[in-house]
Amino acid sequence: MVASKITKTDARKVKKALRDADLPCSLAAVAKKVRDERADPAELARDIDAAAKGAVAKRPSTDEGPKKVAALPDELIAAVVERAKHGDARVNEAIDRVVTSRAGYRVMAKRFGALDDPTTETLAGQLAAGARRDDPGLDRDASLRAGEYVAYRTQGLMHLMRRSAGPMRDWLKKSLGKIAPAANPAGPVNVTPTAYTQRWVKVGRTWLRYIDVGAGPGEPILLVHGHGSLLEEYEALVPLLAKRHRVIVPDLPGCGYSDKPARRYSVGYFEKTLVALLDALQIPRCIVMGGSLGGNLTLRFGLNQHARTSEIVPWAPAGWIGTDDLLAFGARVARDLGPWMFWLSYNEQKDAWYSEDWPGRTEALRQSDLFRNEVYCEPYHRAYFEIAAEQTGRTLAPRAADVKAPTLLMCGRHDDALGMWETVSTVLAPTIPDCVFESKFRYGRHSLAAEDTEQVAKYALGYLAR
Repeated sequence: MVASKITKTDARKVKKALRDADLPCSLAAVAKKVRDERADPAELARDIDAAAKGAVAKRPSTDEGPKKVAALPDELIAAVVERAKHGDARVNEAIDRVVTSRAGYRVMAKRFGALDDPTTETLAGQLAAGARRDDPGLDRDASLRAGEYVAYRTQGLMHLMRRSAGPMRDWLKKSLGKIAPAANPAGPVNVTPTAYTQRWVKVGRTWLRYIDVGAGPGEPILLVHGHGSLLEEYEALVPLLAKRHRVIVPDLPGCGYSDKPARRYSVGYFEKTLVALLDALQIPRCIVMGGSLGGNLTLRFGLNQHARTSEIVPWAPAGWIGTDDLLAFGARVARDLGPWMFWLSYNEQKDAWYSEDWPGRTEALRQSDLFRNEVYCEPYHRAYFEIAAEQTGRTLAPRAADVKAPTLLMCGRHDDALGMWETVSTVLAPTIPDCVFESKFRYGRHSLAAEDTEQVAKYALGYLAR
């Protein structure tokens, strides 16, 4: 389980607690301890979790064995049944009545932890299972979709409850209007959502959230977000591209607000999912664009999906640059560690995404924190570290000459993670057969589409219109 708000102050407290306990406090340090000292990852995870939770909660964290917890309130189960059958206003009334009552909130807090948010996946699964027990006639898909709706509303109300300073019920009644209408499945709660209509499509067994914007004369664009991110990453870029093209931006599975199945995650799985998404939307051929992990996938389309790809526009492509064996090993270890290793890694890494002098830096990092606090769960944790291990453990740079699609490649001169700038400018750009390389940006850090939005759009649209 994850604390409902992870701040830089929390991270500092956790690092101090880990140092005081002679425990590693970074991904590389964990990897080194496991590899060089043959430490048991499971035991190390328990020690890290205990020290970290104790630091933030200001109380010792001990393993007292399994505890009895209260059952979910009957009214919430009934709300799922009602939603699955009818979806009328009584659903929201039931949720509000349960979660805004002191007794109902105590049940939810006891069930999931007073300092912790139930993830949408966890709460929805339990609600759906409870609804099917209550009414065996409900099928799995209907109960799960209804469970996600109720989970979304419940999470929002619990968050408001937790923040209340006065008499809880009165304060909450005034605050209920601030909760946006629930998407189905769940969408952003506290994160600023995209201004465009959020759509949902089922690919295999996985529901993907996406937006579909514009109807320009140019070929459709599939725009792919970065590692562990979400489609809102490109909120400023989309309208610029949509002047001439239809733009489809999905949340990858395990990321954003798409489903997060409990499975093994790989870049190859993401590639197959994107191909299946194009099939579901009946798009036979398109332009593929994206940065970081999105750049990796964009180049993979140019390498493997010739029939589906007319042109590609990658920037800062992870997985096609340098490798770091220790970092890759650490990511594989961290996959099986507790939540605190994710939060320590994330808080350590995020400051390198944006330039210090970019005006939007503070708000971008705030939204990033809100997003990960909303979606963090075990499958997100697994996806995050499994993709990190793959992208840092091996490089596709030796296959750059096999990229057949016409390519506009971009990279900022200040993007130095794992030798990004050096590899892109001296290895990928000269090796990809049909490649135009652009590198003149005002900021030029890793998040080009956020910092240098207009320049990215100008280069891309100019290249595609040639």
